[in-house]
Amino acid sequence: MNQLTIIGYIGGDPEVRSTPSGDTVVTFSIADTYKSGENSHTEWFRCEAWNKTGDIIRQYVGKGDQLYVQGGLKTEKYTDNSGLEKTAIKVRVERVQLLSNKKDRDTGTAPTHTPTHTPTPTQQVGHTSTPTAQSITEDGLPF
Repeated sequence: MNQLTIIGYIGGDPEVRSTPSGDTVVTFSIADTYKSGENSHTEWFRCEAWNKTGDIIRQYVGKGDQLYVQGGLKTEKYTDNSGLEKTAIKVRVERVQLLSNKKDRDTGTAPTHTPTHTPTPTQQVGHTSTPTAQSITEDGLPF
């Protein structure tokens, strides 16, 4: 099982595209900063959300918003412009929650909504073979 949880800030407005079959795919970057004393280090994660989860992000999330993201790591191989084979690592978003948005923080008000979405296994296009907590029973465990 491959599970990752990130709480961080969105680096730019999410990018929305549709597949030829009509599925919505939303990509965005989220930053997590680790602080230890006077030292700090920021890690950027490239995230990808499909269908209803992507629609929630497209509708409510923008640059500077703080999100809780839960999902798994996904690797993709590609060839760059110079012909070199590269590997990209993305977070396949399975659950998202808006913790605060930049507009509310700038005005000092509390968020008026906290959208959350956890897709069902059939909504995870391309990932239907990934077992979920709902689909695993004690009888199905391999040990």
